[in-house]
Amino acid sequence: MTDTRSSFKSGKISDSERDLFHSILTQRAEDAFYLDSIKFLSDIMVKYYNKNVIILIDEYDVPLENAFHQGFYTDMVNLIRSVFESALKTNPSLDRAFF
Repeated sequence: MTDTRSSFKSGKISDSERDLFHSILTQRAEDAFYLDSIKFLSDIMVKYYNKNVIILIDEYDVPLENAFHQGFYTDMVNLIRSVFESALKTNPSLDRAFF
């Protein structure tokens, strides 16, 4: 895998944003960062490309169904609600989203 930190050398993305992106990508971020990771990604994409983003979400029901059968449905609903709220409802970097 290439080092994604070197991919953002334009100066538009700060060192701390590059480091956080890389920690999320490599699954080394603190748990709290994953709740806002889609919003964070869309924010840095707007900075880098200077265009609002389009988010496509497919198969969101599969983790819910698995969670239901494995006994952690309420936790999964709360997680998806938090992720979708930050990514979709309160995201100024969003142009549109499709499910």
